[in-house]
Order: sequence, then C-alpha cells, then structure tokens
Amino acid sequence: MYFIFVHPAIIYYHTVSYSFLAQRDGGTALFYVVLSVLLWAVIWCAGLYLIYKHSFVARRNMRYLMQHGKRIEAEIIEVHKLKPAYRSTEYKALVLEARNLQGEQIWHKMQINDSMPQRRRFETGKRVYLRVDPRFEKYPYIVQEGAYGKINYLLFLLWIVFGFGVFAYYLYAYTTENNGYGWRFLTPGHPLISCAGMIFLFAGIIYLIRRFISRNSGKNRESLMVKFNGVKTMARVVKVSGTGTYINNQPQVEFNITFTDRSGTIRNLTIKKIVPLVQMNTVNVAEKEIFYLPGNPSVAFFAEDIHDF
Repeated sequence: MYFIFVHPAIIYYHTVSYSFLAQRDGGTALFYVVLSVLLWAVIWCAGLYLIYKHSFVARRNMRYLMQHGKRIEAEIIEVHKLKPAYRSTEYKALVLEARNLQGEQIWHKMQINDSMPQRRRFETGKRVYLRVDPRFEKYPYIVQEGAYGKINYLLFLLWIVFGFGVFAYYLYAYTTENNGYGWRFLTPGHPLISCAGMIFLFAGIIYLIRRFISRNSGKNRESLMVKFNGVKTMARVVKVSGTGTYINNQPQVEFNITFTDRSGTIRNLTIKKIVPLVQMNTVNVAEKEIFYLPGNPSVAFFAEDIHDF
C-alpha cells in the first residue's frame, strides 16, 4: 500500500511546481483527466467484479452443484484444525479418500468451516459426500454436500467507500491545485494518475507470478479435472532432463513418457514438474503411474502428484 499510494504522493507533493500552469496546453490537460478517470473506472469496476465473482457467483454455483453436481462418497483419513474463521465455527483441513468419476482411487485435500463442531461430523474414519462439476465450469468446482456460502457484504461496503475516497480526492486536488487554470496541474506524476498506474503495475506482477507458479506447480483447474475425471495407467519413461527453470531453488524436470490409452492408441507426452533436490535420485525410473483424461489423453499428470492438487 505504501508504494501504491503513499510513496507517489510524497514524491509529487515534494517536487510539484505550479509556476508554469499558464503555459501548459489545455488539450493535454483534458487528455490526462480522461486517462485518469478511465484508469480509476477500470480499477473500481474490476475490483467490484472480483468481489461479485467470489461471493454471489460462487454461491450461485454452489447451489447449482448441490442440485446437479456428481455425488462422490469420501472417507476422512486425516483432520487438522486450523485457525477458527469465526467464534462459533472451527476451520479444518481434511484429507479425503474417494473414488473419482471413473472409479479410480484418489486422495483430496479440502478446507471446511465446521459451524457445528459439537456434532463431531468431521472426524477420522467418518464419511462425507462431495458434489463435483464433471465439466469443471462452475467455480469452485468441488463442494462438500450440504455446504452453503455466505456473502461478505463488508467487502462491498469497503469498495464503495474506496470509490468515494477517490472521488473526494479529485475534488480536493482540483480545489487546492487548479490556481484558476482548471486541470492544467494534472501530470503523469500526479497521484491521480501515478497511483492508478502503480495499481496496474502491481496487479500485473502478482497476476504473472501466480500464473507462473500455477503453471509450474500443476495446481490449477486442469489438474483438478484430471484428478476427478482421469483414468490411471502406467507410462514408460523415455527420457528425463532438466529445463533450467528453478522455483525456490528447486529444479524443474521434464519427463518424456509414452503410454497406451483406453482406445489402444500409443501416446507420447511431456510432463514437467518441480522436483526437490533431495529427491533428484528418484527421477530416473523406467515407469511411472499417471492419470490422464479419457476424452483428451494429451492432458496427464503423475499419480504421485495428483493427490496433492
């Protein structure tokens, strides 16, 4: 927050000069006003959309999954208590053992809010039911049967207050800086532009980092689809080589594999994964178990990794 809002403001107000406002072009000033308004409008609308997507849309999708999602029975094999989300609930991490939609055995990690811990519903050995979107189009794709979503209206209120705050700063800046020359004081270094630009910059960096980590760790929508819709088989490892990419000082390894799918077709694929340095002596094996999509055998993951997704 400091580098987005505070630092640009400090730099601007310690270096600004209003001596040449009369010489500045009115057309350029109008361009900066339009640019500034567009930047903040995009930021505010994008933020509102994300809040809406992860609240109202997610709750609507959960209701859809309760009615139309495929039902899967699962046994709880591990329970870990996490920090409580609310006073009356317990936040738990479950490890579940189940059969996927193709009948293959899988393990799935899931975090839940237990609103009635006194009923002891989530203990090792007990069974729960999941609802799964077989097409993986309705986020969050997998929900516990009987779960319901709550809308955090405070986020909407805070975002509306943020919008009013930006509008108030427009009024403040114009009142204190126009000196009778309208918006000619507005420059690329003004916080009305530079702060918006910093938001775009940091949002872009965070997006690229998350996309890079998701692509290289395998934890994404595609891997969940393979876990719950995939078929297990053995694949022959043809070649193992390093890619030159490291994440947290752990190397990424490329596996060239070949296997025969359900139709009898021989498939040749490349799977990349991050391998801890202490496990590098285990990568050179003749065969490895994989999961692949029957409808799209080019999408596959190692069975040893699929349970962590």
